[in-house]
Amino acid sequence: MRNGQVRKFNPGVFQSDEEVKAQYVIRDREFRRVLQVLRENIDSPSCQHLLIVGPRGRGKTMMLARVAAEIRTSGELFSRLLPVRFMEESLEILTLADFWMETLFYLAGESTPFDAQVARELSQTHVDLSRRRDHDLAERARMAVLEAASRLGRKLVLMVENLQGLCKNTGEDFGWQLRQVLQTDPQIMLLASATSRFKHLDDARQPFFELFRIFTLEPLTTSECRHLWQAISGDTTEREIRPLQILTGGSPRLMVMVAEFARYRSLPRLMENLVSLIDQHTEYFRSHLEALPPTERRVYVALLDLWQPSTTAQLAERARMDVRTVSTMLGRLVGRGAATVDGTGKKRVYDATERLYGIYYKLRRERDDAAVVEHLVRFMTVFYSESEVSDLLLDPSMEVAESRSLREGVLRAVTGHPHFNDVVSAMLLESVRNALDAFNEQSYEMAIECLDQAFRDDEAYWRRAPPKIVGLVHLVKAAAQATLGKFDESISTLDALICSADGDDRLDFEDTVLTAFALKGYAQADAGDLRGAIATLHGAIRRYGTSNESDFGNAFARLLIAEGFVLTKLGDFEAAIAAYDRVVDRLEPRDEPERQGLVAQALGGRGNAMVRRGDYEAAIGTFDKALDLFGAAGMEHLPEDAAKAFIGKGNALLKLGDFDGAIRAYERVTSDIVRQAPDNADLRWWGELATVDTWMARRRLGRTYLASICEAFANLADDSDKPIIKKLWVGGLARWGIEQARVGRMDEAVQAREELEQRLGSVDGAKKAEGEWAVGWIRTKEFLNQGRLSAAVDAFDNALGAFAPGTGSAVGEALEIVLDLVAGGASAQNLADLLSSDSARAVSLMPLVVALRQHSGESEQASVEVLHVASDIRERIDQRVAQRAFSARPQGQVPGDLS
Repeated sequence: MRNGQVRKFNPGVFQSDEEVKAQYVIRDREFRRVLQVLRENIDSPSCQHLLIVGPRGRGKTMMLARVAAEIRTSGELFSRLLPVRFMEESLEILTLADFWMETLFYLAGESTPFDAQVARELSQTHVDLSRRRDHDLAERARMAVLEAASRLGRKLVLMVENLQGLCKNTGEDFGWQLRQVLQTDPQIMLLASATSRFKHLDDARQPFFELFRIFTLEPLTTSECRHLWQAISGDTTEREIRPLQILTGGSPRLMVMVAEFARYRSLPRLMENLVSLIDQHTEYFRSHLEALPPTERRVYVALLDLWQPSTTAQLAERARMDVRTVSTMLGRLVGRGAATVDGTGKKRVYDATERLYGIYYKLRRERDDAAVVEHLVRFMTVFYSESEVSDLLLDPSMEVAESRSLREGVLRAVTGHPHFNDVVSAMLLESVRNALDAFNEQSYEMAIECLDQAFRDDEAYWRRAPPKIVGLVHLVKAAAQATLGKFDESISTLDALICSADGDDRLDFEDTVLTAFALKGYAQADAGDLRGAIATLHGAIRRYGTSNESDFGNAFARLLIAEGFVLTKLGDFEAAIAAYDRVVDRLEPRDEPERQGLVAQALGGRGNAMVRRGDYEAAIGTFDKALDLFGAAGMEHLPEDAAKAFIGKGNALLKLGDFDGAIRAYERVTSDIVRQAPDNADLRWWGELATVDTWMARRRLGRTYLASICEAFANLADDSDKPIIKKLWVGGLARWGIEQARVGRMDEAVQAREELEQRLGSVDGAKKAEGEWAVGWIRTKEFLNQGRLSAAVDAFDNALGAFAPGTGSAVGEALEIVLDLVAGGASAQNLADLLSSDSARAVSLMPLVVALRQHSGESEQASVEVLHVASDIRERIDQRVAQRAFSARPQGQVPGDLS
């Protein structure tokens, strides 16, 4: 189905019957049951009236539109029935006369296509009656409707939405008067909808008691969610849909929102960008809150804030309100379909109907609340998405390499500019010249020290120096700081430069400022602040785009390339590709190496964004375009860009399963590019990455080359004194060692653990903790394999000291090892206590902690989302325990054997 064909709102409005039928892809069972009742009504002396019940977004309007389309397009039904569909909000109906006048109005419209004469007469009757104020207006309008039904030879199916609101807005006699007509006149049948079961239905003293056959629209099942997802997004893969079902509560409307947003996104990327989805629909969520009366809104917000099934007393405490008032407001919220109720008496608990409202509120309230949501989403991403180890291993390597290459490309353009070099030479400042030499030799600490020394040596000169020169020197310092991983210091240096330029409109300074914004965006992205990075870049593009678009300067192109890079990391691939396309379309390569390099970077970034969104064929075409554009000369003059294009193409081929093609692409880096300049440290670095990729591709072919992969990573680390490279090595080996233990290659896992233990002294911070976590994780596996359960639990306890709560890979590894420990006989209660001993760790692993406590027989309060995930974890625990028990039984014994 074409993306976007399924509507979130107003299905059937200005759509043909065929369009409505095409977009109706779920709830076929309920649809058939409704049609069956309508068919039974055709020849019955009295009609069975129907009510479709479900909260907002469950598909009630879609169901009515589909039934109307079926009646109009089915010869069998259309010859006997005529749908008369009211608008979704019957705001003009306050009396029974209003009801029949609205019926008359919509009946005229429905009659037009097949009996224009009747339609014209109905329209005129409606105009005439609208001018009257007779006490018998309701009866006159009703008789006009019934007479038209007789002339048309059809029973009328009146489709009225939000019946609970209609009953609330009309007088006390409305319901009884309508019931009398519905029970006595077989020409009229009512197919209505309501957001919940309201008092008129369940109270014997009310008019609609036992009048309707009620169909309740339940949340979509996992298979229904998958069917809807595939119909909207065009994604026919068997992707894991369960987390999306949990987050949306099985709401068709919210699933449509997610599917439209998520086209081309993998599950991890979609979950990572949940905030963007919420932002895109802020007005939808906000308008729902603002539509509630103040007191109801306060109770509803309390419900969202507690984010779990809650009692009236708990909600009253949170809302700081009287229990009786809260109870009344909860009844109204349930009546609106905004809240659900479960249980009876004192055990009655309430929750928000639409799940994403709670997440919306948490994300907007404060950072701590948002962190709870982010950790849950990260946990779900890991639990429901089995990532390939190569993705875990190589994606960070490519991102580090790409960011580093782009940043240093900017600085090469700056420091290589003749004007800059001429001025520096004229200044005769030895410290600046030494700093540039150190930077070009990749001695970044020395470069920073030399620049600081230059400022200390001649403060008076720098106070009167041209702003552009001061700015360019600061760019060199900021780039050196970022390359060393000192992102906060780099950002501070760039902020000082940007602030000094505020209000300075000199064009000769503008390129320097644009470059500063680009470098700041890279630094923020590398520091993990992707939202801050895109805000920085978008602000600069809005500010400088108008003046620069006329000649589309190189500095503005670099800003767009930085934007594309960060948008790709954010998962907004369409916007990233658009940013790269602006550079490719507007920046003619000419014969200038710098412009050629910028176009190459844009094409490479475009290809990488396509790989990340899963459009591998298009990505290969983009990489080929880059390689064809620059040809052999590109490999000589733009070797790094050519290397990146070959590696990107190889990654796309790898995803398509063309392992031999991927290997050929990777090997071109070492055979055709690195070999041309064996002394070029940057090229050697790309060559080692290509080597790692080559061995990973060969592993996919069923061959293991641990020693070669370790050697390639070791070369990356040993070939450079950059801390970031050493950290990359430790992270890569940690992931690899854990993977070996995971698949049962314990000899190789132990080899990786021993190598890690030797290397951990060369790194610090997060990467050291990652290495320590891997060492402890592998040791836990070793002890489990040896049957030493107590030692395994102790090793896991020690490893938890290095657990990184914000890291998806660590979450997945913690989940896996805990399942193994429980299956091996470890106490689930004890493990839950270990995980909960640190608050950050407990939040990061909340569904696992809840599942362990439930497995131990405890009752845990948590959000519905967490409880659903915990339920799935318990199923997996039971499967692991059963598998272990089966594998441990004596040979030849079958379950239940009493011998």
